[in-house]
Amino acid sequence: MNVTRALALGVLITMIPGTAALADPLGPAPTTDAFLNLGTSPYTGSDLIASGSPQAWYNSPAVVRLFGGVPTAQQQQSFDQAVLQRVQQTFQLSGINVNLTENPSAPAAHTLSLVSNASSAPFPGAIGTTELGGNGLSFIDPMAQAASSVNQLEWIVAHNISHELMLAFGVSENYDTTGNYIDARNANMAMLLNPNASFSTNAAQAIKSQLPSSDPFTPILQPGAQSVDLVPAPEPATVALWGFLAAAGLVVARRRAAAR
Repeated sequence: MNVTRALALGVLITMIPGTAALADPLGPAPTTDAFLNLGTSPYTGSDLIASGSPQAWYNSPAVVRLFGGVPTAQQQQSFDQAVLQRVQQTFQLSGINVNLTENPSAPAAHTLSLVSNASSAPFPGAIGTTELGGNGLSFIDPMAQAASSVNQLEWIVAHNISHELMLAFGVSENYDTTGNYIDARNANMAMLLNPNASFSTNAAQAIKSQLPSSDPFTPILQPGAQSVDLVPAPEPATVALWGFLAAAGLVVARRRAAAR
């Protein structure tokens, strides 16, 4: 989140486009909705939506400062497990069955990578950029700067990844306007740090409608991106998140933080 493991939150049955339906005593091979790459490269899509030299999350100078040193292998694994579990929890709280994997060899419809030492190409300083209906990146450097503890960082990362996955699944920020849900355009730091944060009812229904997809390897909507700006916020602060803009042919979502 780097021991290989999978989170079976639901089973997604797919067929390769263009193949005939044949009797298979074992049934069609399942595929996963998304591969969460919390390890090393390659980082799918980084050549299109990232600048810099993407590296593993634990190479971030901000992470090193937060951990009080370079995270050990045990700390890396503990962080990965915590993030995976919290992403799983976020979807489960919304009643969404999603099949995620951390196995790079498993077939996956989308890839969401957590990286350091890189930034969003269209919006430097953003904490995530995702092609709507495609793949994305979550940038840990600004998130680590905004967190005051490893536990806070785990929650911010998990909720950002959950939001990025929503975009990867082809669902944009058209629903919550209160700022209290993962899908909000304008959200607050209290929500990002809330263990019970979830998607709004309408957003959850939209995500469910996209899972499973008849062709999970094809982006469902036009190319898009999600990006978020944060500033250090030791205590809960108001943050403007995920505002949709159109620029350079990309639909993007921005979040800017304003510490109170």
